[in-house]
Order: sequence, then structure tokens, then C-alpha cells
Amino acid sequence: MQSPHDKLFTFTFRHPQHAAGWVRCALPLALALAIDWESLVPLREC
Repeated sequence: MQSPHDKLFTFTFRHPQHAAGWVRCALPLALALAIDWESLVPLREC
């Protein structure tokens, strides 16, 4: 059974556009500006 925490992180990091928004806010501004956020793609699950 997934906890609410697990569900939040699964939802956030499964979709690149959601992950980008979260990570962009967590990074220092200079680093966030250096990343091409449109290039994010999900990795295949193992």
C-alpha cells in the first residue's frame, strides 16, 4: 500500500513537466537557468 508521500513523489516525478517545476524551485537560480527543461524525458522503469 502506498502512503500519501509515495503517491506525491510518484505523481511528481513520473511526468517530466511536473518534475521540472518542482526541481526548478529547489535549485539555486544560476543552476536552474542553465538547464534545458524541455529536454527532460522519463527513464524506462527497471
